[in-house]
Amino acid sequence: MSDEGNRPEDDRWKVTSTNTEWGPYPGDELARGATPPAPEIPMSKTWPWVAGAAVVLRVLLPILLIAAVVLAIVGLVAHWF
Repeated sequence: MSDEGNRPEDDRWKVTSTNTEWGPYPGDELARGATPPAPEIPMSKTWPWVAGAAVVLRVLLPILLIAAVVLAIVGLVAHWF
């Protein structure tokens, strides 16, 4: 068998040098510049406590509401109210 068709110089996908120097496109001047950095905003010293309270409320509030509904249903069935 012959390997003549598999030579690297016969590869049809190989990019050959065109000696072209690529410059900017005409539309590049219309493009926006880089986005400026955002200003630094100092954080509050109490933000961990506020975040912790928000997490506790998000977890405890549904539990307390479910407990109140269950207590009300049991109280109505048992004639506590």
